[in-house]
Amino acid sequence: MTPRTNVAALTSAENLFAGLALAEPFSVELAADSTRRRFVVRACGERMRHHLASQLAAAYPQAELRSVGPDLDPARARSGERAMGCVLQLRASAYLPIRTFNDTELDAQRSAQADPLLGILGALGDLPPGWRGISQALLQPAPEDWCRDFQRYAVQHPLEHERLPRPTETPALGIGFLSVALAMIFLALQAYAWYRAGTWLQLITLACGAPLIGFAIWKVRQKLRPTVYDMDLVREKVTRIAYRVELRLAIFGPPDASDGALEARLQRCAAAYRHFNLAAANGFRIANLGRPRASLAELAPVGRGTGLAILTTRELAGLWHLPHAVDDIPLVERTTARHWLPLPETVASG
Repeated sequence: MTPRTNVAALTSAENLFAGLALAEPFSVELAADSTRRRFVVRACGERMRHHLASQLAAAYPQAELRSVGPDLDPARARSGERAMGCVLQLRASAYLPIRTFNDTELDAQRSAQADPLLGILGALGDLPPGWRGISQALLQPAPEDWCRDFQRYAVQHPLEHERLPRPTETPALGIGFLSVALAMIFLALQAYAWYRAGTWLQLITLACGAPLIGFAIWKVRQKLRPTVYDMDLVREKVTRIAYRVELRLAIFGPPDASDGALEARLQRCAAAYRHFNLAAANGFRIANLGRPRASLAELAPVGRGTGLAILTTRELAGLWHLPHAVDDIPLVERTTARHWLPLPETVASG
């Protein structure tokens, strides 16, 4: 249950994720239907569950934690329910960040209703009675040196080769271009010779292979073209610890819900994550769209291991945190009063 008097900044959520040091997987979730919105954390073992509870109490001391039984678990499909799910993967390289927020941007006293979670909760909860939506971030700590292969992008200018041309490369490029030109002339002459000779089989084979050759040349040029990136954005990402993340979305509906209706609702929820997209850096794209192959209550990746995103603690804090007390979020249950635990010695005698 979210605290009514919560004034914790986004940094509190960042510190929460930084303090969860156990290697076991866990998840943080947003669940909503037409009657309520919930913030859920999930662990696969008692040790991780206790660790989560202690770190949540440190970050949000006024929050109230409640156990959720299988019958009320938003990630478990009820009897007869239909479901549609997807995974949100990063559309670009792991060293490029998604949009992050700072404490000032989400300060409800200065910027009313600026929290990006408001749009996500609204999309998840904008469902007919009997439907529900869930956003689940499955997390597992990445190695401490996860950024080892990416650190050079924080100090290496992407257009260095243009600013400091190297004359020794010019002959090689010229020879490569000349070789391609001569090869094309040879193929054209060979095609003409086959045409004059009436050898149609060879001519058809060459005609079918020409598009493949052109595609191969285009792919080679794409590979050789240097990647342009913002060094400041890369530096922002590689300076923090990170998690391997599988961000799942799912919509559950009644037995008569059609696949088209489920997918339309799911696409709407996925669109709410455009708040975190950066045109010049990274963002989310939909993958593995279809019926969930496994229960979301099982903390195991449903996608390929290579498709797991790398997100830092700052990026995760934007994706999941408890709302500020001033934010107006409908159907979110909050605590009724602020409370403090007395010191043990003051109540030891009864």
